[in-house]
Amino acid sequence: MSQMNRIREYFKTVGISTGARCAKALGIHSDVVHSRLQDLLKAGWVRKVEGCPGFYEYHESPTAGRKSPVQDLLWRAIRIAKRFTAWDAAQYSGATLDYSKEYIRFLMAQGLTSKVGKSGQQAIYQVKENPPIRTPYMRSSGKEEERHERIESGWTLMRALLAGDREKASEICEQLIRDLKNGNGNH
Repeated sequence: MSQMNRIREYFKTVGISTGARCAKALGIHSDVVHSRLQDLLKAGWVRKVEGCPGFYEYHESPTAGRKSPVQDLLWRAIRIAKRFTAWDAAQYSGATLDYSKEYIRFLMAQGLTSKVGKSGQQAIYQVKENPPIRTPYMRSSGKEEERHERIESGWTLMRALLAGDREKASEICEQLIRDLKNGNGNH
């Protein structure tokens, strides 16, 4: 189970808690928990407890059951832009460049976009006229979420190293190693 899912399940079980308590209970570095909590806030799975700084409570996401909120954001960005590069779609949606490219390939296979040229090394795509408003969902294996978490952990590790915080860097490395040993992130 990914770290984000573990954190979400923790809050689903306990209801209200702090990020620090969650980190201690799950054995995940507090910086990683804080980062995942921000993602869960954006996705609507948790919300801040009013009047209690640092406390979060579980909240059933309005996007629960959807295959990917990232695909919703990508589709919205692509529909608005009309002509775009994979980089543009990634920038406007917050998706990774690789995921953006994968989703664009899916849309091309569905006949919703087409390649219309190049700008330097980047392909330029165009969305078909009158595209559907509903997001076309590509089946997801969950690998993207796990990869995103590994990337985020890597950046947290780099910030700790640059700040000279060896203890924090060591904790993050240990957590990454535990995840790899448990099969969480070996994709």
